[in-house]
Amino acid sequence: AVVVIDCATRCIVGFTITRNPGVEAALRAVEMTTMDKSDYAAFHGAQGKWDQDGLGRSLGSDNGEWFISNAFRQPITDIGMGLMNTVAGVANLRGHVERVFGTWSNSVMEELPGRTFRNVVEKGDYKPAENACLTEDEITSIMVRFIVDVYHNLPHEGLGGETPARAWDRLTSTYGVDLPPDGYARRAAFGLRGQRRIGNHRVEASGPDGLG
Repeated sequence: AVVVIDCATRCIVGFTITRNPGVEAALRAVEMTTMDKSDYAAFHGAQGKWDQDGLGRSLGSDNGEWFISNAFRQPITDIGMGLMNTVAGVANLRGHVERVFGTWSNSVMEELPGRTFRNVVEKGDYKPAENACLTEDEITSIMVRFIVDVYHNLPHEGLGGETPARAWDRLTSTYGVDLPPDGYARRAAFGLRGQRRIGNHRVEASGPDGLG
C-alpha cells in the first residue's frame, strides 16, 4: 500500500493498494491528494465524504527506489509541490504514517483472512496463503471504508482527542488550503504518456500505432 497522510490533521489524503509497488502506484496516491475523493469513496461503499484535498507544500517519503527516481519526482515538482526524503533506516522520522500502519494492523487488518503478521512468532501455525481469499479490489474497498468512515472519525491521541476529520475542518476554515492543480495541469503531470500518429484530419488515438 502507498499512503499519503496530512501531518497536521492526520487525515489520509492519498491511498493505493497494488501487487506491484512502484512509481505508478506512488504517483496515483499523490494525485489523489489533489482531488475530492468522495465519489471514489462512495463507489467503494463508504458513507461519509472524502473531501480532503489541496496542494501540499512539501511531500516527504522514504528512500524507496521509486521515490528517488526522476519518473516520480518530476510530476511532483511539475505541480509545484516540494519534495524531501527522510534518512534511510530511521523510521521515527516518518512517525505519523508509521503509526497509521500500526493502527491499521491492530484493527482492520487483524480481521482479514490471509494476514501475514509482523513476524513468525506472531504468525505461529497460521498459514496465510491457505486462508487468503480477498482480491485486491475487495481489500481496497475495505480499506477505503475504514479510512473514511472509521479512522477519520476516531479521536486521535496526537490531536489531543480531536478526530482527523474535525481537525481538517477546523484548520482549513482558519488557514485555508493551497488550491490543487486544475484538470489540465493534473493531466500534464500525472496523465498517461504515449506516441500518436498525426493524420491529415485527426490524431489517431487507437489503432496500430496508438494505445488500444
